[in-house]
Amino acid sequence: MDDGGEAVIKSIREAASAPEGVVIKFLDIDLASVESVRNAAAKLKTEVERLDIMVLNAGVVLLKHGLSESGVLLSSFVTIATRWLT
Repeated sequence: MDDGGEAVIKSIREAASAPEGVVIKFLDIDLASVESVRNAAAKLKTEVERLDIMVLNAGVVLLKHGLSESGVLLSSFVTIATRWLT
């Protein structure tokens, strides 16, 4: 996301009526990449002391068979990869 997720953060803040002191972070993660998922998990561990809520939004619709960079069926991998972050 080019804007660093600012539009998403603003939308969440407004929908939840979150006070200004509440920290909302956006991580742009390629859930088809093991490296991207691991990097995001490591970043969260070092940057966030306390995590109250995590929203993971992933979906894959493939018209043909595809494999992730690690050789796993892509549609299954994206679904499973999100579990590494929870």
